Order: sequence, then C-alpha cells, then structure tokens
Amino acid sequence: MTYEPVEIATPGATLVGDRWNGAGATIVLLHAGVCDRRCWREVGARLGASGRDVVAYDRRGFGDVSPPGGPFRHVDDLLAVLDAVSPDAPAWLVGSSMGGEVALDAALEAPERVAGLVLLAPAISGDPEPARRPTTPRRTGSRTQSMPPGRPAHSRNAIGSRSGCGSTGQPSRRDG
Repeated sequence: MTYEPVEIATPGATLVGDRWNGAGATIVLLHAGVCDRRCWREVGARLGASGRDVVAYDRRGFGDVSPPGGPFRHVDDLLAVLDAVSPDAPAWLVGSSMGGEVALDAALEAPERVAGLVLLAPAISGDPEPARRPTTPRRTGSRTQSMPPGRPAHSRNAIGSRSGCGSTGQPSRRDG
C-alpha cells in the first residue's frame, strides 16, 4: 500500500509526513533521533495494508522539516499532528528512542488524546542524569577509550560489533 504526503502547520514550522489512510484508531509513528519518518515506511505500509490509519512525520530538524528557528516543544508539535489527523478520537503512539520520549511526554500531558503507547527503547525526560564514575583511559586494539575502572577492555563496543553497527558488522577481534 502506498502512502500519501501530508503537511501539518504548527506555529513556526510545517511538519511533513506520510499517511496510509485506513479505519479505526489512528496510529502515529515517531522516529528516533538518528533517523526520520522514512524509517517507518515498511511498518506504515504493513499497517496500512491491514486497514489501519497510520501517520509518520518528521520532527523539526529531521528529514524534510527545517531546524527550529526558535523555542518550541516536540510535544506541542505532536499534539498539533493529533489535532490534524485524529481530532475526534485518541490515537495510538508508537515511538522509538527519542520518539518514545515524545510519546511518553504527550501521554502524560494529554492522556485523553492517547489510546495507548508502543515504546521501543524510549528515552525518558525529567530523569536526573546518572552520577558519573571516574574513567581511566584503556587501550583496546588500535583505539584508546575511556572506560570505567574495573570494566574489562574486551567489553567495549560489544553491541556495535555484533549488531552490524560497527564498520564490518562482524564480531571484532579483541586484543587485551
């Protein structure tokens, strides 16, 4: 199923999105801080093909939306999106990482607008920063990284080297 482009005017910006028109409660897909609405296209197409009403939009400074020119809140932008795409009924919010943070904040601020949340590794606002432990430089392979004392050097980048996030996507050899 193909999407149709949507534009949503907010104070200070025009948000750009993709919409798969369907029935039932609207589902709004909120991207992480390292991507834009395009990361949801396959999900949107599958949900749309099953008859769901789905919207994915770029937040300010992402994709086709210019960076902010002054103070604003992502939650206010999300509420404007909800006003445009689901004015008479609560919507489901699906958020990844920073998108999950925006979804959580919107649910706390306007619970009557949110039918439910699906959160994928959400960031959480309002939580104080954790206390920083002192770090010492450790030599790992050809790189020197700051690591907390007592943490084994081979534990660096275990996620990146095994998940395809590293340069080769293959487990790295560990020197140590």
